[in-house]
Amino acid sequence: MNASTAVGAARVASLRPRTGPDPRDWIGFLEDQMPPDWLPGEWDPRTGNLTPLPDTGRFGVVTCSGAGCGSVIEQRRMCERCIQSRQGAISATDVDRGTPAKGSGAYSQRDCLLVRDGIRCGRNQRAHGLCLTHAALFKASVKHDDVRAWLASTSSKPKPFVPCAAKGCPVSAENLGGSPPPCANHAYRLRSKRQRGEVVDEQGTREWLADPSEPRVILRIGRVGPRLQAELRYAIQAHLFLKRGPVQVDAYRDLINKAIRWKTASLAETIAHPDNRPNQNSRSVQRFILEVLEREERSHAGYDPHTENLIHLEDLNLRGAVPAGNEAFRMPPLDLGRIVQPWLREGYRNWLLTTLPRREDARIGYRVAVLAAQTLIRGPDRGEDPRSLGPAQMSAVIGAMNRRWPNYGGAKGVFRIWRQILETGHRSTVWDAVPRSFSYNPRLHRPPTHARTFREAHSPGRAIPVAAVAHLRNNLQALGQYPNRDMAIAMLAVLIDTGRRPSEVVSLRRDCLKRDRHGDWILLYDNHKAGRLQLRLPIGQETADAITAWTGTSGGSGPGPRWLFPSPMKSRTGLPATYAVLRAALRRLLRDVPPLQGPVKDLHGAPIPFDFARVRPHDFRHSYAQRHVDNGTAPDELRDLLDHEDVRTTMGYYEVNDARKRAAADLLAPLTYDRNGERVGLSAGRRALASVAVPYGGCTEPSNVKAGGDACPIRFQCAGCTFYRPDPSYLPDIERHLVELKTNAAQARRLGAPPHAVANFEGQVADFQRIVDRMRTDVALLPEAEQQAIQSASEVLRSARLAAAPGRQLPLRAKGAP
Repeated sequence: MNASTAVGAARVASLRPRTGPDPRDWIGFLEDQMPPDWLPGEWDPRTGNLTPLPDTGRFGVVTCSGAGCGSVIEQRRMCERCIQSRQGAISATDVDRGTPAKGSGAYSQRDCLLVRDGIRCGRNQRAHGLCLTHAALFKASVKHDDVRAWLASTSSKPKPFVPCAAKGCPVSAENLGGSPPPCANHAYRLRSKRQRGEVVDEQGTREWLADPSEPRVILRIGRVGPRLQAELRYAIQAHLFLKRGPVQVDAYRDLINKAIRWKTASLAETIAHPDNRPNQNSRSVQRFILEVLEREERSHAGYDPHTENLIHLEDLNLRGAVPAGNEAFRMPPLDLGRIVQPWLREGYRNWLLTTLPRREDARIGYRVAVLAAQTLIRGPDRGEDPRSLGPAQMSAVIGAMNRRWPNYGGAKGVFRIWRQILETGHRSTVWDAVPRSFSYNPRLHRPPTHARTFREAHSPGRAIPVAAVAHLRNNLQALGQYPNRDMAIAMLAVLIDTGRRPSEVVSLRRDCLKRDRHGDWILLYDNHKAGRLQLRLPIGQETADAITAWTGTSGGSGPGPRWLFPSPMKSRTGLPATYAVLRAALRRLLRDVPPLQGPVKDLHGAPIPFDFARVRPHDFRHSYAQRHVDNGTAPDELRDLLDHEDVRTTMGYYEVNDARKRAAADLLAPLTYDRNGERVGLSAGRRALASVAVPYGGCTEPSNVKAGGDACPIRFQCAGCTFYRPDPSYLPDIERHLVELKTNAAQARRLGAPPHAVANFEGQVADFQRIVDRMRTDVALLPEAEQQAIQSASEVLRSARLAAAPGRQLPLRAKGAP
């Protein structure tokens, strides 16, 4: 028993014929869901025949593409007669010229090449330029593997031409024992008609051979019983409604013939029959039929996911990364009985049926709910009384989740879904008895690891080094030849240059390039993650050239007008490429690109090549952000470039490795000043040990250092503190603060504030101005090379501080503000 048969046998139990008082109950249920005017012009309810119209796209029925033919055929583009007439075959001249012999199994209009005593074989060529009989003798020959040599040495005699019994057939008959004798093609078609019951006796055989022209494709549904008719019609209607591609008429005809032969009462029994051995195409159709009928059988039996403990996700029409019909990913129904607490079970059910998440998220939420149920059951009341819930129970559930999903990559999605279940429950009436204290607290309940907090001390992060990015960008033409090479080069160029997410790159539209009012290039893209469309990103000329080169190459033949990078898969015609296409292109490039010598050397002093195997498509987004960080781009500006809502998300892209931070700190340590503008240089080690970073410099006040900078005795009025220790890396922050202080002082005077309030602002302005003037003067007296080094070191330390304490040093403007 094959896999499809086993699956079908396992499902037959739920699809038994009805034995209730009304035997037409199941049939009537299906008929009620069919449109009253089903397939007009194709379905004939009087005869029970379905005659699909060709070339509509609904059925796998087309008109033969042969010139002047017009026959209606299934699946193929050309009928058998036109294939025969166009089939190439070799002539005697071709043999003399040494043309390679072909081994095609189709007929040719030419005669066999065997000639004896001036008499040529009268049968048509079938293989190697020979008829079927002489081709078999040639293949059996052990002395010759060349047609010319065999023709010169064989003693075989020519065969006379015997016309095929089918009217109008120009091919010679081969089955001479038949009465009348047909050619091999008509003999095969005759056997098929006899198996299907369309030709049952000798009289029918003679009638068909007298007019063997291709009839219109007909699906004779009326040949089976009422239940099978209803199931077949409903399955075809579901196939059309769900847009699963053209209906394969031959697969449904095969099921009708098998049901008649095996005398089965339903499609499920026919599919589960031990002798059912479908091919790949029919297996897919049969799997779809089972899924459709299973769903309707549950609906007919009164199945309601709002009350049942078994939840069939396929009944909810959820979205998913994997097609629902793929049997390899079919999973058993969700058993809500494993969630023993009624309030938690209904909370999960409410979230599932209210939000209709992706299928993958629905299963993750189920696993989380089961884990929470198993955790709460250890409590004194087994977690069944929702009034006893509180922060302690939530912490226990979070602890179990941390142990179950111990890494950030998997836990972040799990925590997101658990928060959604909690929030949906508290907003609805199903959790009226659940206290609000049983909620997710972002300060206390976090995933077990975090990208920045738990990064290894010397890890470079996800950003690819600048040299490696430039090496890949400059060697895109090294990508090996394969069908999608030109599109892959353009796709990778956009990925590397723009820092967009992979999903944003593959979904670019064909008209994504625009110019702004200054004549510079703008890329229009969609942020699918946040649901913001037609965003504008400034890009360089090189990126625009890559896009225009691709559109110029593909404009005449391949992609349609909608997507810049259309999917190369026939099943996704009219849709954009997927992440898998982009990832495969990057893997090919990383395999084909020349090696790049890295900065690290082995024990013998030879440089170790850069490891490109760890590069992923999303890493280029981090590299794009890091380039802007190194260039001094402010966090709010980088937030806009990356299209983040929260600047804290942007801070996750700020990465400064320890070596750069140590070198920058060592360079700026001697340039430390006090509140009076006097240099009080500290060693880098002493500075790190005895000071803490505050908004506009360092602080050496002992109690504040011990508190990590959160216990300033004078409320961060640094300019008046003897423990204040700024250096040149804080100059932009101090100057920005100076502007604020001057503005505040002017507003205080305008409002008539008391003198002591104005004096406070003016005193801080004077102190900060003195420090700024002294640092600017000292740096200006240094050689130009040292000034450049100090400027670079300051940028490094500012980036490091921003990454450690996002949003603390700079006053960030609201997104979209001028």
